[in-house]
Amino acid sequence: MDQGEALKCAFLREYEAARARHSPSVWQEKWSDTYAWSRFVLYPDAGHSADGAVLRATAADLGLKVHPGEPLRLDAVLSPIDSDHWFPVHVAVEHENAWWTLGNEIRSLLTVRARLKVAITYCLRDGREPAKILETITHQIRSAFHAISRIVGEDPNVEYLFLIGMERDVRKLEWLSLSFTAKDGPDQAEFR
Repeated sequence: MDQGEALKCAFLREYEAARARHSPSVWQEKWSDTYAWSRFVLYPDAGHSADGAVLRATAADLGLKVHPGEPLRLDAVLSPIDSDHWFPVHVAVEHENAWWTLGNEIRSLLTVRARLKVAITYCLRDGREPAKILETITHQIRSAFHAISRIVGEDPNVEYLFLIGMERDVRKLEWLSLSFTAKDGPDQAEFR
């Protein structure tokens, strides 16, 4: 059975089990309230916290875990000038003021589909060694790229660009960049 079929079967089984735990009046109350219905499907129900919500129980059936909170919110999306909507994404942008929290932004970029994926961050003069910071960020990029590549491939022509504003003097940034295509991967790429 393929993954989609396995998920469908688990979801329907957990939906029916959750449905059976509710009286008709409670069911109607949940169904009539958008917030309550989302909680029923996505988040554990207070009355049945051991069973969890439908999606949480589905994930558990498949040996997976739900990460709630809409984790893939991008900071910006660039699309054609004549487009009224953000889809399809031409450029996905993640911006992080603090370089040490860039890891989540990197994972978001690696997950979405776009022609170009850009991350921007800064390294301020705070006594930390810039070379070590660049090494840490490069390691985060490489490990995340390889982790997702084991799960799903992407168009080999997709480009990645990572920009770091290094504060060499007070309020004066020197910009370094690291770029690569999905086809080439990040292993040989270095900040310049």
